[in-house]
Amino acid sequence: MSGFVEVDPRLLQVFADSITMNNDVGYFLKDIACQTEESSITDLNDMIKIIQNLLKEITVVKRNLLFAKQLLHADYDAKVGGRAMDLYCSINDRLSELEKLYEERMRVARRSYRTQMADACKKIAGDYRRTTPRC
Repeated sequence: MSGFVEVDPRLLQVFADSITMNNDVGYFLKDIACQTEESSITDLNDMIKIIQNLLKEITVVKRNLLFAKQLLHADYDAKVGGRAMDLYCSINDRLSELEKLYEERMRVARRSYRTQMADACKKIAGDYRRTTPRC
């Protein structure tokens, strides 16, 4: 940032208008804007100092607002990141629970089918022994 502060031209026009309204010297607008009495020079110097102080204060306020904005943005990002991590962990936990439940149900189904298959094999073996003559 350079040593100069950017000032809105409309703001300067407001100050210029107020200076010319308070220090009437001529009859026309151009006369009023460019003619100055010696007694008003000290007033103008005081106004210049006040305006410079105001511009410094504006710069400080802008810097503080920028810092506050960055702080709020960082805080928001941290909260969103924390919430996202919480959601990620809860979804992973729920998926782990579902996987365990699925595996348990698959074990039960396999056990059930093995039992049914063993029963069917025994029944077929029994039927085969009953129907076939022994030698």
